[in-house]
Amino acid sequence: MRAYIPDLADFLKWLDLAGHKYVILREPEIYRQGFPVPGSKQDVDLLVDDAGQEAIEQKYGKGLKWKGVKCDIYSRSGYGKGENNGHPYFPPLLADR
Repeated sequence: MRAYIPDLADFLKWLDLAGHKYVILREPEIYRQGFPVPGSKQDVDLLVDDAGQEAIEQKYGKGLKWKGVKCDIYSRSGYGKGENNGHPYFPPLLADR
């Protein structure tokens, strides 16, 4: 699922407070200096638990293109729009680690 998140720091806090498990995929160390700015071509890839995927779809699924940080969000089991070419991004046992 692609979502455009207005404020990525607030989004990650929201995931934490809701108790959803997630991990930033690919080169998370580059975000120590800040996340991509809204509207940029850079994106953030996230793997979230299935409940988190559903909550994100409900809250951010209709976000306006280029009005936030572009995020590609994958679910643990490939649930809903969190699939990657019809499959989970990672095998679920690996995602659980």
